[in-house]
Amino acid sequence: CTTFGGGGHVVEPIDHAREVFAKIAKETTSYSETIKSEQDTRLKVVDRVLFEVLGWNHGDVQTEEQAGTGFIDYRLGIGDAARLIIEAKKEARPLGIDTRQAARFFKLNGPVFHTEAANEGAEQAIRYCGHKNAELAVVTNGNEWIVFRGSRLGDGKDTRDGMACVFPNLEGVAAQFAVFFDLLARENVERFLYRAFFQEAEGHPVRARSFRKEADRNYLIKFAAV
Repeated sequence: CTTFGGGGHVVEPIDHAREVFAKIAKETTSYSETIKSEQDTRLKVVDRVLFEVLGWNHGDVQTEEQAGTGFIDYRLGIGDAARLIIEAKKEARPLGIDTRQAARFFKLNGPVFHTEAANEGAEQAIRYCGHKNAELAVVTNGNEWIVFRGSRLGDGKDTRDGMACVFPNLEGVAAQFAVFFDLLARENVERFLYRAFFQEAEGHPVRARSFRKEADRNYLIKFAAV
């Protein structure tokens, strides 16, 4: 839904979110030297982006929920359904995408994701997506963000053969904010809008407008085999 700003003009949610993100990115830069641990990354960056920018509610989020022998950093759900798994790393653990162009897609099992933190985070997220039957996954150290499908919902393909969208730093998120928002904002995750991006990246383009309409109306029938 839209909101009204000063003077009664309409402010779209994505525009408001981008303004808030710019503020957070600036503040994060000012206290970056205090972001040392994984917990610092979660508290000072990831939490703020989730709740202040992407529109997730505190009631949507479960932290440190057990999944098998591990514990999930963030399990984000809508209603009773898990929708998004996030694995956080401390900023000192690079994900190896700092030189990449924002909003580009790369093979998850390709040479781009070569660092220990990136591979560890991806494997954790895939495992937890399997336990919780969530589809979307993120690995982030607060600065670098990797977004991918942690579960392919029974299409018979190896999860690591899928594509991942990268944002090399917060400046890259700001530069390609529309893609970041479309992939991860609560309202868009609820409508499975991210699927259009991954299908196109994998060579099966879907018109985003048609996809959104169909997903709202009859997701299970048309996309059960995606």
